[in-house]
Amino acid sequence: MVDTPNQREPILNAPRAVSSLVGVLVGFHVILYYLLPDHYFSMVMIKLAYFPARYVHTEALLFDPIATLLSPVGYTLIHGSWLHLMVNCGMLLAFGSALARVVGDGYFYFVYCLGALAGAATMTAVDPQSITPVIGASGAVSALLGGVAALTLKYRHNHGGPFISQQRTITFIVFWLIINVVFGMVPGEYFGVNGRIAWEAHLAGFILGLALPFIVPPTRKHNPEN
Repeated sequence: MVDTPNQREPILNAPRAVSSLVGVLVGFHVILYYLLPDHYFSMVMIKLAYFPARYVHTEALLFDPIATLLSPVGYTLIHGSWLHLMVNCGMLLAFGSALARVVGDGYFYFVYCLGALAGAATMTAVDPQSITPVIGASGAVSALLGGVAALTLKYRHNHGGPFISQQRTITFIVFWLIINVVFGMVPGEYFGVNGRIAWEAHLAGFILGLALPFIVPPTRKHNPEN
């Protein structure tokens, strides 16, 4: 049988938006940890890592306007280790590809960015005085995962995504909620992260991604063959 583009595994044939984002995340990790001098490494961390306390003090907001604007999404570029990065990239390829194939590049990035913002806002609500940096794309990637699940629920059958049926999708949603609560009980070092896992950001991103297609339906026709 001839292998056509629609027959390939999504992870081997990722949409351009997904493969480009994975390339940016990996390239940024290499530059940040292997090519930048220590001084510039610290500067990038200050500009892009998300510090909840920055957003509850007016003087902190005004002190570094660039960091204030960039970090609510920019923190997704920074990962604590190769394991941290590869887990997020693997999920991005699997679930991000399924979503981007159906809704298009624009809506894909829309979900990703809103997931990042939801994660950042949640971490601020949980501990507004925290000066511990929040890093990683997990919250944004969780929003993509929620978006894929939502499409299966909204359209009542599988449209080329990783979920086969509504029943299995609901089972997965329950599992994902439980496993993220478990993440909150396990030291981050087990997952290549210094400090605790920001499981609240994961849940916030996932819930936003799950709700978004019902609130702001994608404009692209829901057909994986397009």
